[in-house]
Amino acid sequence: MVERLHRPLKQTLTCHQADWLDALPLVLLGIRTVLREDLNASAAELVYGSSLRLPGQLYEEKRIDQCPDYVARLQRLFRAVSPTFPLCHGSQRIYIPKDLETCSHVFLRRPPFKKTLQTPYEGPFKVVRRLPKDFIILIKGQERLVAMDRLKPAFILNGSDEQTEQEHQTYRTRFDRRVKFRLPA
Repeated sequence: MVERLHRPLKQTLTCHQADWLDALPLVLLGIRTVLREDLNASAAELVYGSSLRLPGQLYEEKRIDQCPDYVARLQRLFRAVSPTFPLCHGSQRIYIPKDLETCSHVFLRRPPFKKTLQTPYEGPFKVVRRLPKDFIILIKGQERLVAMDRLKPAFILNGSDEQTEQEHQTYRTRFDRRVKFRLPA
C-alpha cells in the first residue's frame, strides 16, 4: 500500500520546480483530498470519516492579513506550477556508414533473435536500387525492400580467384610441415 503512494508522490514533487520540502505539504494535501472515482471518496474520508479542511477553510478573512509571508509563499508556489512536457524518446540518430551510398554489395543484419553461434549478418547481397531510406537488394534471385539501418557495406575484392605460383610460395617448417604464404601483389 505504501509503495503505491511513492510513484504519484514522486511525480507530483518533480512537477514543482520549487524546493520539494516546501512543496511537500501541499502535494500531500492534494493526494489525500483527491476524489477516487472507483470508491467515490477521498483517502482522508476513508481514514477519518470526513473530508479534510482545505487551507482556505482554516483562515477567516481577517486572520489571513496577519500572516502575509505564508500567503505570499503560497501564491509564489502556485504561480510556479506548470505542466511538464512529455519526453520524446524516438529522436535518436542511427549510424549509417558513408560507404553504403556507393557500395555494390551489402550485408543484411539478421533479426535480434538468432540461434547460438549464428553470425549477426548474412550476405553479401547485390544492391539493385537505392531509395531515400531503403535499399532494394537481390536475395536468392528475388528483389526485396530492406530498411537502410539493417545494412552494412560489403567490400568485395576485385581479382581472379585463381591462384598463381607467384602468389603462393611453399615453405617447410623445422618440424617438416609445408606452409603456404600469400605474398602481396
